[in-house]
Amino acid sequence: MRILNGSATPEGLFEFLPRLDLIVQGYGLNESIGNGICFATIISKRHILTAAHCVNSGDFIRENSTTTNRRNYSIFIHYREKGKEIIQKLKFLSIHTKYFFHPSFTTDMFADIAIIEFPEGANLKILPITLASNYVEKEGDMAIAAGYGIYKWHVNETSGNQYPESPIDLQNFTVFVHVNPDYSTPTIIATSTYKKYADEGVSGGPLMIERNGKFYQIGIAAIVLKINENFVLNVYARLPFYCDWISKVTTDEFTFQ
Repeated sequence: MRILNGSATPEGLFEFLPRLDLIVQGYGLNESIGNGICFATIISKRHILTAAHCVNSGDFIRENSTTTNRRNYSIFIHYREKGKEIIQKLKFLSIHTKYFFHPSFTTDMFADIAIIEFPEGANLKILPITLASNYVEKEGDMAIAAGYGIYKWHVNETSGNQYPESPIDLQNFTVFVHVNPDYSTPTIIATSTYKKYADEGVSGGPLMIERNGKFYQIGIAAIVLKINENFVLNVYARLPFYCDWISKVTTDEFTFQ
């Protein structure tokens, strides 16, 4: 998904939100080199939280909710530091880096949550985001989504073709959280309207709430559903639903509140 009609994020805010550039050997059905872009959050000094579909295309070996990657990944983590952008390249083969997927994950985005674990001793040196353990939406709740990617479309007056405007700065927007929609399940959080939403390119990014000046992550961007021209729905994996699983995978190396 990509942030559509968002606004620039102030420098130094959301440092825990990196972009993941994935370069993959053996992408898809052949042995070619492929690439992809997703987003994530840093939840500990060596754990990154993202959407499962960002790092699992169906050709992994699954065992006890941990997968062994048959392909070689090079992961570029782009994250922000006050005053400058840092681009850190962390390259590990599957023997070093673990990918954890929830055992209920399916390719139709159910339980769309994954954790990338770097080896013991790795340190991303970024203060991680706090994960919300007991969030329940209520009428009037507002949440924050953030990411990069295309955020506005323009029309060429001569040709009539649309062309995108891509931001340099991290974008964000605030949106209402839908309470108990008819199509909802306990494992998701739904947000957005047709004016502001996360479109393709920001999968794995966070849905956050702010309480007393502190940000808490409540969801992971999974899918965008364009119902009609007047309504667009963003679906997020509901983080509080997966607290126990995250704790087990990371051996409590993160912060839940």
